[in-house]
Amino acid sequence: LESCGFYDAKLFPEIETTAKQVYEITIHIDLGERYTINHTRILVNNKKFPFNKKLLSAQKETPAINELILNDKQTIATFLKQNGYASVEILDEQVEINHDTLLVNVVYSFKTGPKGVFGSYKINGLASVNLDYIEKFIQWIPGEPYNIDKINKTESLLLETNLFETVLITPSEPNEKNEFTLNINLAEGKHHHVQLNVYGNVALSKDTPDPYEIGFMPKYAHDNIFNSNEKFEANMILSNIVQDLNLSLRKPHLFFFNTTGRIFLSGEHRGYEAYSYLGLDGGIGIDYKITQYLLADFGCTYEKYSLERQTDLKKNSYSFLGFPLALTLDTRKNKIFSNSGIILNTTWTPYINSNYTLHYLTINGSFYLPLIDEYLILAGWGRWGRLSGISFDDSPMDKRIYLGGSKNLRGYSTNSIGRSDALLTNREKSIALGGLSGIAFGIEPRLRVYRKFWSAAFVDVGTISETDNVFKEISGTSDLYWDCGVSFFYFTDFGPLRIDIAYPIGDKISESKKEFKFYISFGQA
Repeated sequence: LESCGFYDAKLFPEIETTAKQVYEITIHIDLGERYTINHTRILVNNKKFPFNKKLLSAQKETPAINELILNDKQTIATFLKQNGYASVEILDEQVEINHDTLLVNVVYSFKTGPKGVFGSYKINGLASVNLDYIEKFIQWIPGEPYNIDKINKTESLLLETNLFETVLITPSEPNEKNEFTLNINLAEGKHHHVQLNVYGNVALSKDTPDPYEIGFMPKYAHDNIFNSNEKFEANMILSNIVQDLNLSLRKPHLFFFNTTGRIFLSGEHRGYEAYSYLGLDGGIGIDYKITQYLLADFGCTYEKYSLERQTDLKKNSYSFLGFPLALTLDTRKNKIFSNSGIILNTTWTPYINSNYTLHYLTINGSFYLPLIDEYLILAGWGRWGRLSGISFDDSPMDKRIYLGGSKNLRGYSTNSIGRSDALLTNREKSIALGGLSGIAFGIEPRLRVYRKFWSAAFVDVGTISETDNVFKEISGTSDLYWDCGVSFFYFTDFGPLRIDIAYPIGDKISESKKEFKFYISFGQA
C-alpha cells in the first residue's frame, strides 16, 4: 500500500474460529489519504542538474507511486547517456515523506564520468567482410557529443546484416580532450548456407485439375560473396508439375544506404493440365526501403517462352520486356503464421512486345488482428487484378487472372472459376480459361484449441471477368462465387501443416456439382 502512495494505511485483522476449528481471517483496511509528489531534485556528482521535469512520470501533485519513481530514475540515466556521459552510475534515490502535509519530495542522485565527445574507433574481429563496408553503418561523427542512442543504432544495423553472430560496441576511458575511443567488436557468422525444403499441396476432390503437387526445393546461399554483404542465391524447384532454376545476386546499399540492387536469371518448365510452359527470363531491379515497413521496388525484366494450350494444342511463342513497379507495406513480425499486422502489395507491370503492350495491375493484402493474445486471431485477405491492353482471346494464358483452389476460393477446384473449355486430349475434363480481371476476398477467425493445434472457420467470395473491368459483372451478391469451410493447423518443427475443408454455396454452381473440397498444405499458413 505504501508503494502506491498510502503511507498512513492501517490494517485491522479479525480472526474467527468456527465449530470445526477452521480459522476465518478478515482484514479490514483503512487506506487514509493518498500522498502526492511535491518536489523532485536531480543531483549529478553532488551538484544540481538542470532537467526538463515534464519528461518525468512523477509530476507535481501526482500520486507518490514507487513504480513511477523508479521509472523516472531510469529515464534520467538514459538522458545522461544520450547527452555526453558514457559512464553513469545510478545511486539510491532519497524519498522524503511529510506526514503533516501528505507530500513527498524525491532526490535522484547519479555519479558520472566526464562529459565527452566521440573520438576515433577500432573495428575488431573481421575475417572476410570489408572494413569500408562496416564504416557505412557507423552513426556518429568524431567530435560530436557522446550519445548512447547512436551506439545502439549502429549495433542494431550491423546485426540486421546477418553477417555477425555478435556485435558489441564499448567506449574506452576518455583522453585529455574527453574523447571516447569506441571499440567495435564483431564476431562473423557462417556465410555459406545450404537448405532443402519439401513441400506439398494436395486436393482430394476428384475433378480438380493438377490435384497434387509434391516437390523439393534445394537452395544454396552465400551472403558475403564479394565481401560486402552481397547475397548470391541458387534456388531450384523440382516437382511433378514445375521444374525451375533461379540464380540471383543482391547488392545492398547500392547508390544509397536504403537501396538494394538485384539481378536474376531463371529457366522454368511447367506442365499444367491447362497448358505447358517452357521459358527463360531475367532482369535487374532496385529495392528502396522507405521506412521500416514500407518497401518500393522497380525493375526491368525480359521473358521469352513458348506456351501450348491443352484445349486446342495451339502453341505460341512470346517475348516480353517488362517494367514492374511495386509498393509493399508489411508490419507483420511472424511471416509464417502471423498473429498481428498487415501486408499490402500493389504491383503495376507494363509488358511490351513487338505487337502490343499489356498492363498488369494487382493489389493483394492480408490482415491479422489479435482479439485474444495467443488464442484468437481474426485474419482476412483480399485480391484484385486486371490485365488490359489486349483482348481475352489473344491474351497469353499464363498472364490471365485465375481463381479457385487452396489459395483463394477454397470451395472450388483450382483455377476453375469462370468459363471453361474441354481438353482436346480428354473431352470429359474441362479447364477454366481464366479472365482479364478478378476480385476475391475472405475472412477467417483462428482459434488456438490446444498448444500446437489451431482451428479456423472461413468464408471466401469472388469472381472473374473476361473483360478488364470485373466490377461491371457484379450487380449483386448473386453474381459472386461463395464458399465456406473450416481449417485445422498443426505446428511442426518445420512449419504449419494445414488442412482445409470447404463447400461452395450460392447459385453460381449447380447443386449436382457441389461437393466438399479438401486441401492439405505444408508451409506458410
